[in-house]
Amino acid sequence: MEVIGAELGFDGRLRRGRCIGHTINLSAKALLFGKNADAFEQQLSGAEALSDTEYARWRKKGPVGKLHNIVVDVRISHRLIYLFKEVQRDEIDRAATLKLRSKKPLKLIIDNDTRWLSQLYMIRRALRLKPSIELLLIKYKAQWEDENRSKKTGQVTQAKLAKKPRILRDENQLTDKDWEVLYHLEAILTVFETVVKTLEGDGHMRRRKQGWTGSYGNIWDVVLGYELLLNTLEEYKQLAADFPDPEHFRIGINLAWDRLVNK
Repeated sequence: MEVIGAELGFDGRLRRGRCIGHTINLSAKALLFGKNADAFEQQLSGAEALSDTEYARWRKKGPVGKLHNIVVDVRISHRLIYLFKEVQRDEIDRAATLKLRSKKPLKLIIDNDTRWLSQLYMIRRALRLKPSIELLLIKYKAQWEDENRSKKTGQVTQAKLAKKPRILRDENQLTDKDWEVLYHLEAILTVFETVVKTLEGDGHMRRRKQGWTGSYGNIWDVVLGYELLLNTLEEYKQLAADFPDPEHFRIGINLAWDRLVNK
């Protein structure tokens, strides 16, 4: 820094270099989990099954948190795993072409707590399987209600409803607006992913505005990547302003931008 300062006319001893990888990580986590992402991470036990307290904490994180809860509940339940495969298999069997009918059911991808790349992969797979996820919940709800109806009234009693599986409760459902937010988050985080992969220097060719370019971890890529992230978030800040609900999206966009500018 002192050498650079001598060339550019500032005291390098009073300046510091910012780690772009750390800055990107802070920004992406703020986008997903808000202001206290690190504190939230420390509250998680890391256990495969979620306690009711952890379940509620994730739900409060908005669409990403609710998706996390759904994925966890499906992956730890043999019944839901089987039903999810069955739902996908029915859809595959009805496909119009032999190529589509040759596909196999996919698993939901579980995220690694607050590791943002794992969140991206979870969201990306969930968006791909959105119709199957929604049909899974519809079928599971119908099965559960049939199994818990009173023989006298044909209705599910309040006592039974109080024990309804968490994945079926209204407050844990992903709304259309939640899915829309997840769609936008996937788009934004894909830009983050592209920048990170470019700076890693994996040598892969990627499509950019200026055409196809290689990723070799060049120092000037830091500036280009930084500007790309800022421009992307600034575009979405305007979009987020039109999202009064859920609030997490608007707050997350603003915090992610702030982490890039001020950290």
